[in-house]
Amino acid sequence: MESPSVPHEASSRADVGEAEPVEFGERFERFDDRLPWSATKWEKYRGRDVIPLWIADMDYPVAPAIERAVAAHVRHGNYGYTSPPRQLKAELVAYCWQRYAWSVDPEWIVWLSGLVLGLNLAVKACCADGESVLVLTPVYPPFLSAGPTQGRKTLAVPLLLDEAAAAGGRLSYAIDFARLECERQPDTRLLLLCHPHNPVGSLFANAELDALADYCLEHDLYVCSDEVHCDLILDGTTRHEPFAKRLASRAAGLTRSITLHGPGKAFNLAGLGIAWAIIPDASLRQRYRAAMQRLVPLPSCFAFTALGAALREGDAWR
Repeated sequence: MESPSVPHEASSRADVGEAEPVEFGERFERFDDRLPWSATKWEKYRGRDVIPLWIADMDYPVAPAIERAVAAHVRHGNYGYTSPPRQLKAELVAYCWQRYAWSVDPEWIVWLSGLVLGLNLAVKACCADGESVLVLTPVYPPFLSAGPTQGRKTLAVPLLLDEAAAAGGRLSYAIDFARLECERQPDTRLLLLCHPHNPVGSLFANAELDALADYCLEHDLYVCSDEVHCDLILDGTTRHEPFAKRLASRAAGLTRSITLHGPGKAFNLAGLGIAWAIIPDASLRQRYRAAMQRLVPLPSCFAFTALGAALREGDAWR
């Protein structure tokens, strides 16, 4: 399969100039006081002798290419309503292919202003009032609250801790398929998956993903997989495998998946509020968009500019 091509036109509404080689070292050694800018992680413990590690947020500057692109947009001076740049989806498609060997159709992409929002939209799109949602725990709290917030039930399924590995000082978790089957109800319609898993740090093996894909299709479940941490894998020999790829290799698999992603973690852009859902099935995508109607704004003009720079020039920094 050939790699998707990307148009050569500029990806920003302002000329950001040619990319230049940059030494990243001193940027990673520099720490600027973020309290004057009301940084959430530091505001919570203002005035206390605490190093806040409770939120996934970096304390050094973003990639130089992103900084240049946003600065050029600021200098342009027009911050009005902005449509997504036409070529941005093509750049995202190319990124998915280069990073994960995942072939994505541009039509599958739905722009979002946040991933917690994306989880709630998935619940609304996949479940009727009163139906239930499976969640693997422990997990980032919005996974647990998305169901009740939208009038659905949450069924928590604890992950299995590898006791032998834990005795040796290494935490390793796996999916408990027996417990998953025990907790599932006749009205269960959706699995909210965190992959890689936050907070346990597990990157599910392909065999485990295959077993989960078979389980979900056997029980006619939709899967919304939040994969925002996938570009932070520290093992250089391991490549992230999107769960949608495992589903797509099975009959009807393409109709059951929603993948959530964004640049907030890997590129430190959480404050700009941009993310996306990748939804191959047209009917499911229509229901997802319907849940957004009149409630969900597009990301800001600066968010689109920053994302374009991250996709094109941010990989060496990441």
